[in-house]
Amino acid sequence: MIDRFFFNIESEVLRNGSVVIGRDKELCDFVINSPDISSRHARITERDGEYFIEDLNSEMGVEVTGQKLKPFLLSRISALTTFVAGKTEIELKILSHGKQAGSFTAKNEAPLRRSTNSRLGLFAMVIFFGLISIGMVAGIGFGYRYYQAWKAEEKIWLQAVGANEIPSFIGYMNAYPDGQYRDDAIQAIERIQIEKKQAEAAADTATFQLAKEINTLFAFETYINLYPQGKHLNTARSERERLRIEKEREEKQKAERLAWARASKIDDLKSYQKYLKNHPNGPNAPAAKTKLELIKKADAEREAQKAKAEAQRKKLQDIDRDYKLARQIDTVASYRIFLRKHPDSDQEANIRNFIGFLYANGKSVAKDPTEGVRWFQEAAELGHKEAMMNLAYHYRFGLGVPKSVESAKGWYNKAAEAGHPYAKLHLKDLEKTISKP
Repeated sequence: MIDRFFFNIESEVLRNGSVVIGRDKELCDFVINSPDISSRHARITERDGEYFIEDLNSEMGVEVTGQKLKPFLLSRISALTTFVAGKTEIELKILSHGKQAGSFTAKNEAPLRRSTNSRLGLFAMVIFFGLISIGMVAGIGFGYRYYQAWKAEEKIWLQAVGANEIPSFIGYMNAYPDGQYRDDAIQAIERIQIEKKQAEAAADTATFQLAKEINTLFAFETYINLYPQGKHLNTARSERERLRIEKEREEKQKAERLAWARASKIDDLKSYQKYLKNHPNGPNAPAAKTKLELIKKADAEREAQKAKAEAQRKKLQDIDRDYKLARQIDTVASYRIFLRKHPDSDQEANIRNFIGFLYANGKSVAKDPTEGVRWFQEAAELGHKEAMMNLAYHYRFGLGVPKSVESAKGWYNKAAEAGHPYAKLHLKDLEKTISKP
């Protein structure tokens, strides 16, 4: 069943920026927790009073009216539209007034179908009455064929009854799985099986009684070999073991003592494993298990540390390689790929600052200062000094955001606190500009 979501968005929200739909609650305005939804799947924007949807290079894509959108290409939509993200159907309603933006509900039920008028019913009735007429003619021939089939089945059944053997009744059931004598065939098979089991049980008991009278190891082994599923199998095994115990007891004790002495001397994993394999219930088995667990624990800790170090080394190599590749390509798409592969890397703030720069300057994407400010904001919140300077610049000159001297001063101060070498100079220049009449 296709999941359906309903979103209401205030048009005022789109005039002040854009709305992102996806799975990542940190990066998106509307969150859909579904495996076919990407972290940042689609964006809704408004330009000159018209509304647009954009596929943010999602893995499962976006479809509008059956057409799959190309990544990062704006597609015009109406204020009330339905689109598909991955396998999820989303009904979008852009409101001038009404519910607060961000409210949404999810439903798994399919919408009601509308009734339509059709002339198929009349056509179906004509076909129906035609089939009835044909069926009356065919009925007579079918009845004769049915009689012939009944006679053939009767013959095979009588042959099975005469043979009175399981294969003959099975043959009947294979030929006629739903035959009229099926239940009788099953009962006959069960009767023959019961009689056979009774005869086997009598022979089983007689052989066991003979073994008890002889009371030798060979006698009980003979019974066990003849009746591996016999009625007295467990008792015969117990008797056989009773006869073996006296002979083997001393040999086992001697072998166990020697095995423990060797394991204690070597004192490694294989020696204790070998001891436990040969003497799982020996008197020194608890001590061997304790030794074994200590050795395994020490080995596991060493392997875990080694694997962790190797994984960290490989991860850093992958991050460094992908970072260099993204910088070499220097496009929004390459940086987004890096963020998807390494969402929590040390280069995240740098990458978000680069994306903001590309949007702000219209490189590799359409120029969008508002989107650039958003990415600068994310990078600055991660402590990126250059992003702080970029935010201050945009607030100072009103690029992508309302012009705000106080906001610009605030970000210059944060950049200075973070150690940016030119933040204080820009701050002084800003204050001079303010003080001029």
